[in-house]
Amino acid sequence: GKIPGFLVTFLILGVIGPFGGIPRCITISHSTLVAFDYSWMQNINLILFSLVSCIVIYLFTFRPSKILSLLGFVLTPVLLISLAIIVVKGTFSMPETVASMHTRWETFSEGLLGGYNTMDLLAAFFFSSVVLLCLQKEKKPQEQTFQQKDRSILKIAIFSSVIAAILLAIVYVSFSYLAAGYSPELESISGDLLLGTLAYQLL
Repeated sequence: GKIPGFLVTFLILGVIGPFGGIPRCITISHSTLVAFDYSWMQNINLILFSLVSCIVIYLFTFRPSKILSLLGFVLTPVLLISLAIIVVKGTFSMPETVASMHTRWETFSEGLLGGYNTMDLLAAFFFSSVVLLCLQKEKKPQEQTFQQKDRSILKIAIFSSVIAAILLAIVYVSFSYLAAGYSPELESISGDLLLGTLAYQLL
């Protein structure tokens, strides 16, 4: 029905947006800068940082047609290069690893439940529909039939999904490896400061 469908959609978008995903991303960004111990960060509390972040996010997203290009050609390459620098530096300067007292299952389940809490899965339902709509608009005019369009869009979607999955797997495995290698230095650090502390120590 329309009303239950609307309510479920509204609740999920609320969780991955203003009530969950966005505040968490802003909090992690603030904590990362705090971990770098910048003197100018001492005067910027979380509320002020959140306000500035939301204004910047709005300026980058108020034109929906530009979001995919911005993400694909600017932000994603900057992100991947930055992560690659941290991983390479960390791999070559890693100290001797310390044996863990946890079983493999304990480590896996903690990472799964304590990491992203599968919120990405909820977001995927909506982001995938946005991506498919953008792909439909980008298709060439000579592709007239629905079957040709559907096949072409499906091919692009599968190919890009495979690339995204490989890149995500590399990022997750790499940072799990770094976290294991530098675990003594990260043992007493809270979860929101882990990435910033690790990056600060390595760079």
